[in-house]
Amino acid sequence: MAAILDPNAWPLPKRPRIAVFLARTDVGGSVVGMWSLIKMMVGVVFFAAFVYGTFFIDIGQQTLAGHILDIWRAPVVQEKFTQARDGVKRQLEDRLAEVGERAGHRTTQDIKGSSDDLTDADRESLHEILRAAK
Repeated sequence: MAAILDPNAWPLPKRPRIAVFLARTDVGGSVVGMWSLIKMMVGVVFFAAFVYGTFFIDIGQQTLAGHILDIWRAPVVQEKFTQARDGVKRQLEDRLAEVGERAGHRTTQDIKGSSDDLTDADRESLHEILRAAK
């Protein structure tokens, strides 16, 4: 049991040769720093090439960005987007209403009446209150 818990008893993973070399030399820190700089520069070059290809190289009379924009503006895609947005909105409203009911709050469906149920006297009374608050 003690051998299982002893971290020195576990086999260590083999280190790549470059890591062993860098660990044994004095220039390891600067080489590692240079390697990360080279990787970052390669990444920036690939990103710039992707952006250039997306916006400036024509593929069948349009750029890739133009094709994507045409697809986005298609009526079928807009209809699907609207359906998805409305579905998410309904689900969110249902979940919020459920949480509100569990918290003891009334939902808008539970509230009876509307502003049309106010009488003229009620409206005048509210206007007086608002005028007095100014």
